[in-house]
Amino acid sequence: CLSPVFERPERINLSISLNNHTLTDELQIEVVDPISIYSTSPKAIFAGSDVVIKGINLIPGKMNCKIGGIDGLVMMSNESDVICRSPTNVDTNAASEVVIGFK
Repeated sequence: CLSPVFERPERINLSISLNNHTLTDELQIEVVDPISIYSTSPKAIFAGSDVVIKGINLIPGKMNCKIGGIDGLVMMSNESDVICRSPTNVDTNAASEVVIGFK
């Protein structure tokens, strides 16, 4: 369903009706602007090294990251950059996807 316009970022309560009468328990969600990623560097890393992710609409202090499907450690985040320390057990000599998201 389409949501109404909200100020962003903003936390809202959401309930869903499956029959137009009964509502589910409320779930709190955060409405944010869409994230766009422009670059990651360096292009080749080793276990335990830092990856810099540049973009827009990142949420300071609320980002998490994964490299190769394994949780990394966010060292710093602001509106345009996230620094993610790669896990020490990431596969070597393999292509690994870098994923960022919200906590």
